[in-house]
Amino acid sequence: KTPPFFHRPSSTLLVCDAVFSVSPQPPAILTDVPEYRKALLFHARDNGKVSQVLEDNEENRIKGWERIVLLFNFFFPGSASVDLGLAPLAKLDLAFPYGWGGWQPVEWKGTERAAFEAFRSGGKPTVLPIIQIILSRGGDGGAAREWVDEVCGWKFDRV
Repeated sequence: KTPPFFHRPSSTLLVCDAVFSVSPQPPAILTDVPEYRKALLFHARDNGKVSQVLEDNEENRIKGWERIVLLFNFFFPGSASVDLGLAPLAKLDLAFPYGWGGWQPVEWKGTERAAFEAFRSGGKPTVLPIIQIILSRGGDGGAAREWVDEVCGWKFDRV
């Protein structure tokens, strides 16, 4: 029996929300679409500079990409302090061109580049942190290990 996420003609294992890898550069969709470039620049701003408008260049895009990867894979990354209280709201600038009034609840500690590289692990595929947490709850992980062993036994050339 062929599982629904294995494409036999191309020998491709289709995986989403379980395994991923991170590139050092933001994906083309984030750099090609102006609205998404704003998101990269929004997250590249310096601490405490709510209204900072950055030059749209490769360095700032990469800085934003690294922070987005850490923030949205860990929610509260160790390389940042997060304040979801009222203090960041008091600093909003509703005219801020990147949106969200420049809301800046995250203060980066200057270690995000090293944290990103450690998380990226040279681009090797890994399991999403939230999936790791879910799989590690309850039991000894035997069911997850059985699933991984079964999948590893399939004849696939690409993931």
